[in-house]
Order: sequence, then C-alpha cells, then structure tokens
Amino acid sequence: AMVAGGYASDTFSVTPVKAGTDVITVTAGRVKTTIKVYVSPEAFKPIETHEEVMPVVDAPDKAAAAASPFEGVPSKGDIVSFGHYPQTEKGNDKTPIEWIVLDVDEENNRVLVVSQYALDCQLYNTENADVTWETCTLRSWLNNEFLNTAFSTVEQSAILITDVDNSDDQNSNGYNKKEKDKMKGSDNTQDKIFLFSIEEAWHYMSFSNRKCEATEYAVKQGVMINNSGKSLNKKMALWWLRSPGTNPNQASGINLKGERYDVNVNFNRVGVRPAMWIVMSSANK
Repeated sequence: AMVAGGYASDTFSVTPVKAGTDVITVTAGRVKTTIKVYVSPEAFKPIETHEEVMPVVDAPDKAAAAASPFEGVPSKGDIVSFGHYPQTEKGNDKTPIEWIVLDVDEENNRVLVVSQYALDCQLYNTENADVTWETCTLRSWLNNEFLNTAFSTVEQSAILITDVDNSDDQNSNGYNKKEKDKMKGSDNTQDKIFLFSIEEAWHYMSFSNRKCEATEYAVKQGVMINNSGKSLNKKMALWWLRSPGTNPNQASGINLKGERYDVNVNFNRVGVRPAMWIVMSSANK
C-alpha cells in the first residue's frame, strides 16, 4: 500500500507512494527474501532484508575456526564427524556423531549440517499443551543437555548461534499449502542447535535424506521404527521437525516414508535429528 513497483530488465524498481512501512517478498526458485521498506517524508531509512533459507549467524572468530571439523571446503552431501554421543544399546559409549553437509556458505565461512541418524528419543514437550518451538522443552534440551553432552567446550565454540526463522512461512511446502493457515509460527529464536522447519526440510534435504535410520541407543530410548520388514529399512524412524502441527498441541514430524505428519507434542516415540551451522576452518578463508 505504501509503494508501487515495476520490472525493468533484471531490476525491480520501488517508487514511494506515501509515508509508512511496507514489506515486499521476492522469490527466486526456492529462495525467498522479505524486504522491509520505510517511506518517510523526510528521508529514506536503510532497507532491511532477511533471507528465510539462510539464517543470520554470529561472525566466526579464530578460536571457533580452529575448532571446526573441516580442513577444507566441503561439498554438499559429505559426511563429517563432529562431537560424540551414545549410539549403542547400552548407551555407555562415546561414538563420533556423523553429520550430513547440506549447505556450504563460503562467503560467510560456515556449513549447515544435520545428523545422519536419529540420535535420541525425546518429547517435543513434556506436557500435552499448546506450545511452539519457542516454548517447547525439546528446544531447551537440545541447547543444554544435548549440547553439553555431545560437544566439548572447544567444539561448542565452532557452533554458530543461528537466528532461527519461526514465521508462518516456514510451515508450508509443496503439498500442505492448504494447512498453512492452521499452522501458526512463533517469534524467532536464537539457538546453537535447532530442528528443521517443514520448509527447510524440503529445501535442504532430498527425499532419501528425509528418511532416517535411528541409532541403537535411540531405539532403546523408545524411537518408533519400522517393524514390518517390508519395503523400508527396519531401522527407519520417526523424527521431529520444529514446525507446529495443524492442532496447537501438535508438532510436525517426518514419518518412516519421508513424509510430513502431525503428532501430539508429548508422544514419546519420536527421534531427534539436530541441525546446526558450523564454522569452517580459518584455512578456508
């Protein structure tokens, strides 16, 4: 309402119409950027931008870069070991965690990874209540108990604090657009460890990567796996997303077939696949 725009070649021009604030959404393939425009009678303030698929993170320092598991620039699809977590049935081991590289941002010297396996079984929230990623107990568990168990203090310095986008737009993908209006987001959060939203899971992960096996430890902790012995690997597991479900006491997850599903937040059979941005080695700069 505040601005009028028009295309000229590859340039989009914005013309002030009257004083106020307006938001323009620009989409290029799967990359969506929102641009907030301030129109003032006196002067124009700087344009603010936020890219939904490229979270804002702190700038890495030398100590963080030194703790990075990357010796060179990785490629998407690479598997990297970083941190340790129990993975055997007894749970008394410290097995290296394997992570899948999903995005490499050389400009900002960082790499997006997600665990290759469901590492544990946790409730999205300890009570069956109306919660969001911002308020759920799983977010607290990931950024406290899991973070301190899986990573040393030095390793933690290589994990970036991410501005996690929890807007409504993160709760949609190609097949559930009709449900989007029911799935309201929450305020953005800042987390070292987070779960993927629906949008991020479909943007960053292939269909095969969305299907996930569970470690023996996670199965022992209660993760539901495929017991049919047909078509799917017997260790294929359910795992949580951070997006809400269609009801306020539900969250989204990925089922054994790699599809989205809704589940009550206190259901105790769902696996956890942490995601995070890690600093690349200083040698990569």
